[in-house]
Amino acid sequence: MKKNSFTVRVLFLIGTISLFMSCSAENLNKKSIAVNGTWKICQGDDADWSDPEYNDSSWEKRDNLAGIKFAGPDNYFWARATLSVPASLDENDLWLGFKKFNAACDVYADGIYIGTRGCMPPNVNIKIEEEKEILIPSTCVEDGKVDIALRFYLPGNSLNNPDLHFDNGDMAYFQTYVKSIFNQRLFIMMAVASAFFIIYSILQYLVDSREITFIYFILNVLFVALYFIDLGSQTQMFSYNIQRSIFRCFLGIGMCFLLLFLNRFYNRKHYKPMLIICLLVSLLLFIVFMIFRGQDDVIETLFLVGLVVVVVGIIYGFICTISAIKRGNKDSIPILLGFIIGTAIAAHDIIYQIIGKIPFMWIQGIAFFVLDLSIFITIAIRQLKAKRRAEILADETEKQKETLKKLFEHAQILANESNSISQELNESVISVVDASKQTQTKVEDINKAIQEQNRIRQETDTAVRDLTDFLGSISQEFTTETEIISKTVSETQEVIKGIAQVGEGISTAASFTSSLMNLTNSSSEVTKQLMKVNEDIQKSSKEILGVVTTLDTFANKIDLLSMNASIEAAHSGVSGKGFSVIAHEIKSLASQTKQWSAKIGEIITSVIQSIEESVVLTEQVDNALSKINEGSIQSADKVNSAADGIRMQEIAGNSISKDSQILYQSANQMQQEVKEQGTFSDQVLGNMNDLMDASNSVNTASLEISRESERLNQEAEKLTNLAKRTTESAQKLLDIMNIQK
Repeated sequence: MKKNSFTVRVLFLIGTISLFMSCSAENLNKKSIAVNGTWKICQGDDADWSDPEYNDSSWEKRDNLAGIKFAGPDNYFWARATLSVPASLDENDLWLGFKKFNAACDVYADGIYIGTRGCMPPNVNIKIEEEKEILIPSTCVEDGKVDIALRFYLPGNSLNNPDLHFDNGDMAYFQTYVKSIFNQRLFIMMAVASAFFIIYSILQYLVDSREITFIYFILNVLFVALYFIDLGSQTQMFSYNIQRSIFRCFLGIGMCFLLLFLNRFYNRKHYKPMLIICLLVSLLLFIVFMIFRGQDDVIETLFLVGLVVVVVGIIYGFICTISAIKRGNKDSIPILLGFIIGTAIAAHDIIYQIIGKIPFMWIQGIAFFVLDLSIFITIAIRQLKAKRRAEILADETEKQKETLKKLFEHAQILANESNSISQELNESVISVVDASKQTQTKVEDINKAIQEQNRIRQETDTAVRDLTDFLGSISQEFTTETEIISKTVSETQEVIKGIAQVGEGISTAASFTSSLMNLTNSSSEVTKQLMKVNEDIQKSSKEILGVVTTLDTFANKIDLLSMNASIEAAHSGVSGKGFSVIAHEIKSLASQTKQWSAKIGEIITSVIQSIEESVVLTEQVDNALSKINEGSIQSADKVNSAADGIRMQEIAGNSISKDSQILYQSANQMQQEVKEQGTFSDQVLGNMNDLMDASNSVNTASLEISRESERLNQEAEKLTNLAKRTTESAQKLLDIMNIQK
């Protein structure tokens, strides 16, 4: 805590001195008066332009030299003016002072070269931060006026305001030897100190390469130190435009690595996104600054934009350090003070920019150095604490070394005893292991027996379930057979009824047969007469057959004649002789046909008479047959009834046949079930025998386990005794260690 207080006092003293010197610079015995006059400027380079008599009436006139821009590759331009020397200044000790600007300049007074700021080509060296004082010889002042010619080399595209002023000797001395220390040499000293920070951090990283926070701190300090070198160096490492662009972007890049350092140093979240963003921002800053190199006005604007990264870094630093201090991390207090002091110092420059005044020095660079210094102090404090803890640990280790030496001597004695105990314990353990192995074997036998019992039990359960299913099946079969037997009884009754009906039909048929016989006897005579009539009809039919044959012959002849007539008609043409012969033949045939027709008429008459007689006989036969028909109808009814009964008997017989088949199948199935029941019974019996054997095995294994358990108990007693002895030895060892403490 004392070191932290000392650091705070030193930083506070530096800030106070800077503010005091900034505010009191104008109250010292120094005089500085701004140069007022009309300037004439011309782009180009000519040695004759330094001559006071040179005609510069064509040159451009300007009230000041700020913001001069020229197009084209020519970087040279001249400015000429006749300036009045203030009466308050001693003409014998008159100095022309230059503030910070971005060009090299040769100064001529009354045509005489009196000095230069920076270096002209070919060895160009332009330092913006340099404030130059050039003595004006009194011989060049005439009547309180002096002719000044300025030769500028402007590597950029726009000239900053040189802010020319006349100074007395004290002010020139102050600007040259005092103010330059704070505006340039101080930055070089801070760069050297930063180099020390870098070397120290590199060594720490080499000791512990896992600590990546050192890498980010090294990069942060490196880029800020390069920024300091650009501000304070008297020489250029690169061309003006390149060095100006590169080193102006280094400040923003350095702050990006400061953000990464804070994130890792305090183990904050979102490390990977922050790493990507910081690297991209750094690369973007470098690219943009290089694109606009040589454009001083743009570079200054980009520099101001890059300060946004600085503001973000300051805010993030306050958040991280305050959170760490709240968690009890007191090592973060120097960093918090660094952020506070750095912010206060930066506020100094902001205030002067707002009020439009130029302070004794712009101290924003000191703010970054103070911040890096506070971080370095915090890291150093951590390392010192770690080193102190290591020294304390080394001292304690040395003391414990002596204690352990004595302890080992006493432990050697106990080791021998422990060795003996270990041998006995080893033998007991071996015995226990053997007993355990045998026990394990028996346990495996028991497990196998149990598994066998489980298997037998499962098979027995299966057999019992099958037997239950079998009994259910038998019950179902008995139910089915009962229904079939009941149905058979009913159908048998129907058969008996049918047989009774058949008996009645047979009796009726017998009566009908008796009456039918009488009718048959009475109709026998009529049947004979009918037979005679039929014979007469048969003879007449024969005669008619002969007539028909003759008519057939006649028809054939007529057909032949007709054909011959057709043939003749074909041959004769107009002649009609042949037709007369044919006509004669046709006439003869017609006569014969007439005769035969008469004969046919007679025969038909005879046939009609015979038919009439047959009709009478037929009526008689019809009456007889009517009676027979009536008897036949009654007989048919009886016979039909008998037929229906027979059909019912047939259906019942078929049903009985089917039911008999079902009974037969049921009987066969019952027979199979009985056989399976016998198989199940045998299986159950076998399972019971296996179960008995398994029980015997379990019993035997249990006896073995009992015996082995006795052995284990004995060995356990031995181990208990050995444990007591070991405990006593350990207690002795602890007593010795306590004594040594």
